[in-house]
Amino acid sequence: MYKEKSPFPSGRQTTKVLLRELAEEKYKVISFDVFDTLLRRNIMQPEHLFWLMQSEIEQWPGCASWGHRFVDARRLSSHLAIRQAHLSGREDCGINEIYDVLSTMLPKLRAIRHQVLELELSLESQFLHQYPLGKILFDAAKRYKKKIILTSDMYLPKAFISEILSREGYQGYDLLLVSGDIGATKGGKTLFDWLPLRMNVDRSEILHVGDNETVDYHTPTRRGIKSLLIPKSIELSGDSAAHSAIGRHASLTSVAAAHYLHRQADAKLNGPACSSNNHLDFISYAMLGPLLVGLSYWMASKLRDDSLDRILFLARDGEIVSKAFAILYPELSDKVHYTFASRRMLVYATGQVSANEMLRHYGHMDRSDVSAHALIDAVDGSTVNLGRIREEFSPSQKLGDPGVKERLCSLLDRAMERQFHTNQENLERIRSYYDDCIAGSKRIGLFDIGWRGNLQRSIMTLMQNRNIAFIGLYFGYIFDDRVYKSVLPADTFAFSMNFPDEIFNDIIPCLWLLEILFAGSHPSVVDVRKEGDQWLPVYEKVGPATQASTASAERTQRGALSFVQDYRQTYPDGKFANRLMLVNSVRELIQYPSRGDAGAFLDLSWIANIGAIMADKMIDRPTGPSRRAYKKALKNSMWQAGFKAYHGKRPKWYHPFFCNKNKEDHH
Repeated sequence: MYKEKSPFPSGRQTTKVLLRELAEEKYKVISFDVFDTLLRRNIMQPEHLFWLMQSEIEQWPGCASWGHRFVDARRLSSHLAIRQAHLSGREDCGINEIYDVLSTMLPKLRAIRHQVLELELSLESQFLHQYPLGKILFDAAKRYKKKIILTSDMYLPKAFISEILSREGYQGYDLLLVSGDIGATKGGKTLFDWLPLRMNVDRSEILHVGDNETVDYHTPTRRGIKSLLIPKSIELSGDSAAHSAIGRHASLTSVAAAHYLHRQADAKLNGPACSSNNHLDFISYAMLGPLLVGLSYWMASKLRDDSLDRILFLARDGEIVSKAFAILYPELSDKVHYTFASRRMLVYATGQVSANEMLRHYGHMDRSDVSAHALIDAVDGSTVNLGRIREEFSPSQKLGDPGVKERLCSLLDRAMERQFHTNQENLERIRSYYDDCIAGSKRIGLFDIGWRGNLQRSIMTLMQNRNIAFIGLYFGYIFDDRVYKSVLPADTFAFSMNFPDEIFNDIIPCLWLLEILFAGSHPSVVDVRKEGDQWLPVYEKVGPATQASTASAERTQRGALSFVQDYRQTYPDGKFANRLMLVNSVRELIQYPSRGDAGAFLDLSWIANIGAIMADKMIDRPTGPSRRAYKKALKNSMWQAGFKAYHGKRPKWYHPFFCNKNKEDHH
């Protein structure tokens, strides 16, 4: 869908050209930038490190009252420390000067200043790794017998940077210049003026290599030093994921996005056969994977602190979460169970549905231009046989007619009542199945992504009078009707910490985007049967749409579980799995998606089992190049932020400049 961009953006040269330049005899000294040139971080933005620090500091004893201000104070302290350095004639400062200022801004930090500083250095050490492209160029410079200087505008201690460089294989250079140590910066021009004098060479005999267009290209070029730009690691593959909203917010998603893009970059360097440049694979790995880690840690905490005896992951949303939980917490496998559940199996059998609730569930089809036949076909495919009801309406009758809608609701209510009486004989078998799943436990958590808690209410009805406490575990807001809040004991990953309402204004109506990602890799279960001691599912009839949906779910699960495996091997339990930060990453994706994000969900919606009308209206297409057509399509789109990202916020065809120009051309 998206063309792959050049791996070397405008102004940056290919590896072959870079090596040819390094081999030129006229260059006696090669100057390398350090960060994003020789080393790369496994986070999308350097300042995301401060947010990860804050999430840990807030958990330290006695730090909750001021820890939430750490990021803002840490940012401001850098600017103030540099300003003080300028007053003393230096262009930059070191990390100790920054922490001097930080200690005055957060007085309670003084007592643990050393621990906080050690935390920052340890995280930097953990995230900094070798950049293979930089290593290729560094080794080539050594092979060509050049003098090598490493320069960096950085506040970190010189000894610390030297240790990291040595660990990552950068040895044998002649000089390391760090701005925080020498007080001169590349951006301030002093360093590039001083460099020829220090090395006793002419400016024309120095070649500088770096990634920053301003300080590594324009500044040395203006000082008479030849410069070469190389792409950052996250840009190297040309992957559209580099501009995704997933990497903008500091959380575990930033770590996952950097991991993914670095792998793409390495594949690009290793040969033409690089891994697939697919934005959906990126979303699976970098968004769904971290969410699985956060959800698993959240539920494992409930089992460990004895809040719950057992957790049932309800099909099909709970399938991928149960797989992630098994990877991360095999020691708790006896306290969790993947449980077959569906609306047809439970909701209709226990009478927990009405026509109005059915219309709320299929709200994307409750529009005046949708025919009664279209809605009946959607409901019929996933619930009960509604062929008789279909015959009551003509193809031309629309839901916009109040009489048609009222009549349809009445017929659906009667059909659901008949279905309830028909399924009574199956209830004992289903109840026996859930008895086996519960295994004698008295406090049961029921995980579902969540809309209105239909499955939880059905299970509570089915298992009443058994003295069992059921607690719903959901990702987001499920109480569509306030009365449900009084009868559904539940906890939610996103809402149980009293977050401000404005965080979720765009998550609530678009929560179905997450349901697409959490889709199961098997068809919907309509019943269960027992063979010996084992319960087996009875699946719905599988058609081409269901096959496409399950195949898509399998691919999504592979990407997400790949991150879960990487996380378990790399980080200790719960590291960076901060709930507030993960939820904010979801908000960022839904509220401010990139074009690649919107396109990936648009593609996925067509193959997910959610109905063609919903897929078509998630991001509508303007019917023509006019302001009216654009506004109409925007209004018809269920995901308006995705529409703006995909089609543009202000199309050029109604920009005043183009409108006036067209009028002049016409005259």
